[in-house]
Amino acid sequence: VNGKSSLLWRLVGDFRGRYADVAARIRDLLAQQRWDSARDLAHTLKGAAATLAISHVASAATRLEHDLRHQQD
Repeated sequence: VNGKSSLLWRLVGDFRGRYADVAARIRDLLAQQRWDSARDLAHTLKGAAATLAISHVASAATRLEHDLRHQQD
């Protein structure tokens, strides 16, 4: 982040803390058929991952968000 590696590592640590259990949370929402909440969580994850250039996570979250949006159609 503009050469500020300590800031980057703090942001990565925050991301890890906030999203460490995201797969389980999404699984639980899906089991409860709470499609909107699962989609919203995937969207939030996508944005956070993209901001930190964690592209594989952002890409997976994008696909999940898309699939959940079309689940309701």
